[in-house]
Amino acid sequence: MYFVNVIFLSILLLIKPNISAATTHESFKINGFEVHLIDVAKGNKLAMQYIVPVGSRMDPSHLAGRAHFLEHMVLKGSHRYPGYNTQNELSAKIGALGNASTDLGKTEHYLIVKDIYAQQGIDLFFAGLAGPEFKPEVLAHELTAVENEINKEFVTKPFVNLVYSNVDVLPEGHPLKRWDLGTTDILANMRVEDLKQLFYGTYAPEFVKVVIAGNFSNGKLDKKTLKKWLKSSLVPTKLKNDKEGFVLTEKPAVLSELPSLVSSTEPLPFLEYKAKDSSRMGMHLIDNSLAEFSGDLLALDYLNMYLESTASGSLASTLKEKGWCNGVTIDTKIASGRIYYSVFFNYTKAGWNHREEILESFYQALLDVKEKGIDDYTLGIIKGLMLDNLTESFKSAPGAMNAFTGLLETKNVDILNLDFSKALEKVNSKDVQELVLRFFNPLKSVNVFISPDVVSNGYSQAFSKKYRKFKNNKLLNKLADSLAQKKDLSINQVYKPNYVVVPEFKTNTTPLPMENSDWVTVGDSHSGLVSQLKEDHSDVNGAFQFTSYLDILNNYEAQVAAIVYLMAFKDSISEVRTVLRSRAIYIDVSINGNQLVWSGDGEAQSLNAAFQYVADLFMNYKPSAKQLKTALEIYKSNIINGISSSFIGSLAKSYTLSAVSGFANYEQASELAKAMTPTKIKNLFSNFTLNGQSELLVLGDYSAEDVLAFRSSASNGTQNKIQVSNIKAPKYAKDIQQVENVNIQLPQGKDINTVGIARIYTGPELINLKENAIATLLGKFLHSKVFNLNRSERGLGYVHGASTNIIGDHKQFSFYGQIDDPERLSEVQEGWEQVMQALRNRALDDVELENYKMGVVSDLTFSPYSLLEEVHRAAFNYQMISDFNYVDNVIEEVKKLTPDDIFNFANKYFKPETPYYEVQIKNCSDALTEQ
Repeated sequence: MYFVNVIFLSILLLIKPNISAATTHESFKINGFEVHLIDVAKGNKLAMQYIVPVGSRMDPSHLAGRAHFLEHMVLKGSHRYPGYNTQNELSAKIGALGNASTDLGKTEHYLIVKDIYAQQGIDLFFAGLAGPEFKPEVLAHELTAVENEINKEFVTKPFVNLVYSNVDVLPEGHPLKRWDLGTTDILANMRVEDLKQLFYGTYAPEFVKVVIAGNFSNGKLDKKTLKKWLKSSLVPTKLKNDKEGFVLTEKPAVLSELPSLVSSTEPLPFLEYKAKDSSRMGMHLIDNSLAEFSGDLLALDYLNMYLESTASGSLASTLKEKGWCNGVTIDTKIASGRIYYSVFFNYTKAGWNHREEILESFYQALLDVKEKGIDDYTLGIIKGLMLDNLTESFKSAPGAMNAFTGLLETKNVDILNLDFSKALEKVNSKDVQELVLRFFNPLKSVNVFISPDVVSNGYSQAFSKKYRKFKNNKLLNKLADSLAQKKDLSINQVYKPNYVVVPEFKTNTTPLPMENSDWVTVGDSHSGLVSQLKEDHSDVNGAFQFTSYLDILNNYEAQVAAIVYLMAFKDSISEVRTVLRSRAIYIDVSINGNQLVWSGDGEAQSLNAAFQYVADLFMNYKPSAKQLKTALEIYKSNIINGISSSFIGSLAKSYTLSAVSGFANYEQASELAKAMTPTKIKNLFSNFTLNGQSELLVLGDYSAEDVLAFRSSASNGTQNKIQVSNIKAPKYAKDIQQVENVNIQLPQGKDINTVGIARIYTGPELINLKENAIATLLGKFLHSKVFNLNRSERGLGYVHGASTNIIGDHKQFSFYGQIDDPERLSEVQEGWEQVMQALRNRALDDVELENYKMGVVSDLTFSPYSLLEEVHRAAFNYQMISDFNYVDNVIEEVKKLTPDDIFNFANKYFKPETPYYEVQIKNCSDALTEQ
């Protein structure tokens, strides 16, 4: 799978002073491979990854797309585990989650598995590295998936569009004049021998880096055992064992230089073009050799966060106040010794007419930083955010593994030793100033302005290829000259703090007395509240979820209005939330149907004060017409983005679930948003109350003998503001009684031949514990079977699958897929029926069932990434079925299941004549035309 991953250092390093006293990193060699071991000292998951420093831009033109094709082949059968779908099936049976990605300069493979299945996971994961099968029939089979991926998925990715938008306009010989992912003709003529040349020459110990993260000091794994398993499973491939007698004639691709995206001899043009399906977006790209990059990468992250911030007077807020942009997004990417920098402006309609001023505003912001630096207060806020994000990344094995991927390419010793606080303390405002002076040059960059034919936060998917060069060279020279002036840098602390100052929340270290009226024992509590606290009740890290029902949200129009109202509110307090985040306090609020859901995470007593603070702001919020209008425009953009960035099969599933659950789908929401006005929204919220049964949970460190439930003072503190009653949640899902076929015309043009289809079967009621255990197991089983059958074996394309969804009081089984040839649409449904018929025919033996039971138990017993996720799960279960232990009870039922239980269930719910709800989506050919 090709991801133009914009996960660069800003996600890696953007990421509270002390991660954990027990978090450690060590490196060593095993069988020639460089292995990095990260002990996160918590959780029960093992995450592993290997990184090969070769990507799509290292492919020769006549083999463009080879690195990506090879990434697929490594996953499709190995000598240790032969068979096209073997890795998918075995991963599912042990509850492992894995995938791979190829970008411009590297290829990454990863697997996440529960620690009790670590040995099996390690052996399975590194089997492809030890040698794929390389069967010609697999190559031909996988061609469909590769082509579907680059033709349907890649076009929604901004970095791909940025690179490929230049292919037609650039002169021959220019480094950007190539299709890195290959064309249909090149991919169709790819040979096994071509892939072997790349694999044997590059997937070798001297080039491959391995990263493994997990709990090795407090969990079931220890490092000695892990190294023993690695020694037997992490073994290099042996060319002499190739059965076809293959001879390596190419030099390792990793030794070739990664071509620059920016030519130093010929400046890249600024381009403008119109697209039949485009967003309001400008892109700015700078490329440089990492070795030549003189600035500190951490300083670059400081700069990025400063430019993206919502602080008063910042670049993003200034452009937003002028009505030109909805936001600014900055991406930094490191790949095989090169660093890429991209800035994305989400234009409004007015912004398109001021695109030159927007570009100039960006460079003016850089110039201000170069000349004046960043004031101490704002720098402190940014540092707090970066430290906190790093802490969050290393709270789990998967997060640590992903973050460490980029750290491997840095030379910062403190960062590699996981001492982020020390590393960040060394960065000051002058470092950021130096970086701006030396790194940015608008004459060596490419800018693409996309004409706004539609309102969207998405990315261009179909270029009309009517390009013209940006003509304002006077502006470019002016910007370049202003940044290149090498005068002495000085830091003038002349600005007032940009961020709003919110109260400093102090931790109460005085133990709360047991007789405190807020506290009751578990047995005496009758509300959905639970807390796990350590004995002295001080310095507790906790999380909460507070749910109330909005009595006004009784129809689609009110739901849309509420979403827009909440978007405006959250934007109005974005500076407050930024400051809270820098102190590791997270407060959020969202609309879910007719529910208003508050959630939070952080030190418990500070969290309590922060919740009161934000709740007061919400109840006293008086939005202006301009705020609501801006939020409404962004909401409209989000709708189009949700459509344009999705596969049609996934869209069909979304529409089906919306129809069954009673929520507005994209089309309905779009029509309602068009008719919505700020006045209508304000009238709706002029006098409202929040009614409902609250679920408020706070969890933290605790001793087993001191488990308490309490009515949090966070709730008590807002009782005068938020009226709480015992109104029950309405039943969202309607009973499915008949077949419904719906053809939906989407408001954008893609491939006219593509058709998406989804179907829902009614499942058991939530109160039936045993049937819910079966449904949970079948959700995993059906997805694996449908995906492997339709996507791979039948060659129907990339998007095919199944899932289990909770809607109202029932579980529903959804099947979905898409096809580019409408005449083969019946084959999609035939695949579903084939899988279900096999179940009805008892085609599931004891061994296979036990394997899937292991996978489900593994999924359900994964330690949550955070307290907030644990709170969400507990609150959701309690809200649905009043059972905090629901997941644990399902696990016990899964362990007891027999094949007969599965067969009886399948015959009950999956009969061919069983009522279902079905949606079919077809595309428009003339929905969008150039203005």
